[in-house]
Amino acid sequence: MYEESLKKEPAYPAATEALGRVLLSERRTLSERYIALMEPAILWLSTRLSKRTMLEDVFRHHYREIDLQRRREGSPPVPPDQREEEVRWASRGDRARVYNFIGAYYIYRASSHGAIYELALSTFAQAAELAPNWYLIYENIGDVYSYIDRQPQAILNYDKALALTEYTDDSSQSIEANCRIRISKGIAQLQSDESVLIEGAIGAIGGIEAECLDVPVPNARLLYDLACWYAIAARKGVGDDDAMSTARRYLAATLARDREREF
Repeated sequence: MYEESLKKEPAYPAATEALGRVLLSERRTLSERYIALMEPAILWLSTRLSKRTMLEDVFRHHYREIDLQRRREGSPPVPPDQREEEVRWASRGDRARVYNFIGAYYIYRASSHGAIYELALSTFAQAAELAPNWYLIYENIGDVYSYIDRQPQAILNYDKALALTEYTDDSSQSIEANCRIRISKGIAQLQSDESVLIEGAIGAIGGIEAECLDVPVPNARLLYDLACWYAIAARKGVGDDDAMSTARRYLAATLARDREREF
């Protein structure tokens, strides 16, 4: 029964395929294969259980809220299927946040096993179904595609994210998100190996810098992203001759403003 429920999970095929590739590796002994399998398997299972717990909490919260609302309004009880449908509709934003959080966690842990990026993509897809107008989901999808060197898909999703930032209620958050996504898109363009896209990234970076730095205290995350942009430009041998020096200056500025010690 438990195995059948697992197979219904959207991430299950990607997980089993990725773990199967580990087991079938010709370059490892059998014990080495199973040791290599343990970390992604434990990560996948523990994360799936955490996701289920968070989603159950979301549903529980919205059931309570809807029941309280009906009691306050003096409304009569409704059939269970109608009540469930109301909860599913009311909870879609919170469920999207759960899926986005889990996808972001997969990105964080993917350095230990590259196949976990596929789990991140399938989880973000679930988030996008629930909140198709939330820019952050598409920004995260763009990041995954950029990390696995699928730059055209990364650029496409960054463009989707940019188009949706204007719907953000907080104007300062919208400006920061816009800068961050434009830098990430530029990084994807630099790594695309397509001259038109590379030239577009080089032509746009000056305006992005001016907008990102036009604040009393520049954001450490944006400074770090700019450092990455210039470091990649230097590695690719494009842009200014002093691109690496610029990258180092931005990195130093990042560390100076990193009060949370994230970098």
